[in-house]
Amino acid sequence: MTVSAPNAAPWVLRGVYASRDYRIRRVLLREITSLTAQGVPTVVVGDFNCILSLSDKRGGAAFMERADRREFRDFMSRIGLVDLGFFGPQFTWFNIQLGSARVWEHLGRAFASPDWILRFPTCRSWDIVCDAWRTPVRGDAMHRVSHKLELAKRRLRRWNREVVGDIFRRVEGVETAIAELQMKEDVEGALSEDGMGDLRGLLAAHHSLLW
Repeated sequence: MTVSAPNAAPWVLRGVYASRDYRIRRVLLREITSLTAQGVPTVVVGDFNCILSLSDKRGGAAFMERADRREFRDFMSRIGLVDLGFFGPQFTWFNIQLGSARVWEHLGRAFASPDWILRFPTCRSWDIVCDAWRTPVRGDAMHRVSHKLELAKRRLRRWNREVVGDIFRRVEGVETAIAELQMKEDVEGALSEDGMGDLRGLLAAHHSLLW
């Protein structure tokens, strides 16, 4: 998707759902490489279906260094995209199996080109801050700065409460519940059917809150 606005240069958003077959995934990586080489600010978000390290996996067979994982790591280094990181539960996918057959993996990732990051240092509340900062205020320089900082803070709090619906508190609550179920499984073994149902519902809720 090419995103454009009046009097602003376009940028590209690419959603990814990569194949588990590294040969098919290789075609996708080549396409992303070609797109990024055009010099347009770019964001790539989605499921790359590839883990990179031991910390990306829990359960199942032991993590092994493989050619496809090295290829994906080399792609990230070569193309110059920056991993935007994540917040929330460590793992974004699991195989819905019980006991020792359960596997968790971190597959969802978001990358951006350096020029996109410079252009959008924040993407949620910058307009609110700008509007508050443009509000006319009388007084000396220190008073004006102090007043505008306070005004921006109040408007951000109101935006968080009224527009976002206090999403940060809701996300934190869902993440705490997910972590508790993961810890329970680590200590007590496989979750019950009811526990599994709760976990699936929490993961779905977490996904909807973030996206």
